[in-house]
Amino acid sequence: MIELLKALSDRQRLRILAALHQTDELCACQLVELLGLSGATTSRHLARLKATGLVAERRDGRWSHFRLGPSLDSQPLLAAWLRASLPGLEGAGVDQAALLGLLCCTPVALATRQRQARCCETTSTNQ
Repeated sequence: MIELLKALSDRQRLRILAALHQTDELCACQLVELLGLSGATTSRHLARLKATGLVAERRDGRWSHFRLGPSLDSQPLLAAWLRASLPGLEGAGVDQAALLGLLCCTPVALATRQRQARCCETTSTNQ
């Protein structure tokens, strides 16, 4: 229970849960884009949520897709509290609008755009 509460104590992890609550499943690159964090940081947040069972992962080749996990099924009071609380999270409206835009892009297009941005940043600093 302590690990579960620790996982819920971070705003970025709550944002991930809120996004997954609004969709069936999101690719890791969609979550990176939504949060505006690095892939490594987003991955650490997802690992923490996975360890508690709040998030489940499905692999499809090189793609990782995430959805709400089994902990919420086994703890109906927690699930009800989260579902009632997540829409009121500060910035939820902004995230919801951004999420709608992200759902229009394929994971491949997002990953390509993210790689190109990093590539361009590296190129511009080397000049």
